[in-house]
Amino acid sequence: MELKTITEEGMRAVVSWCQNTDAAFLRQWTGKNYEYPITVEKMKTRYAGGARMMQFELNGEIVGTIEILRENEDTKAAYVGCFLMNPALCGKGLGTEAIQMVKTYCKENGYQAVELSVYDYNTGALKCYQKAGFVTYDEQDCGDCKALYMRA
Repeated sequence: MELKTITEEGMRAVVSWCQNTDAAFLRQWTGKNYEYPITVEKMKTRYAGGARMMQFELNGEIVGTIEILRENEDTKAAYVGCFLMNPALCGKGLGTEAIQMVKTYCKENGYQAVELSVYDYNTGALKCYQKAGFVTYDEQDCGDCKALYMRA
């Protein structure tokens, strides 16, 4: 698998993976970073605004995307989010491999740690992050769920 800067084709892949889903699905993997429905235009606007969007490719096929959202100056950590894998490929270990790649990329680019958040009901993502070595360091009550803050 390779980690590359996102292309328009990668943005179109995200939109296609989100077809026939609802606002709850979008919130599950983007938090409040996008309004439903997600579109290529919204992604382009976010990218033009400085978002560091990346895509994962396996044998030339785009299989997932992630964003490096911000840096935590105090902890020297990269905060990543908006992580989405092609739903047809979930459960095959690719998500864990992808997150491991992001950890390596961030450390190679001077970060001491990688941080992210996940809603407690997103059990698939939570399991993936734990397998990749992330541990919960804080949580926040969001009313209908909890946001778990994790670091590796």
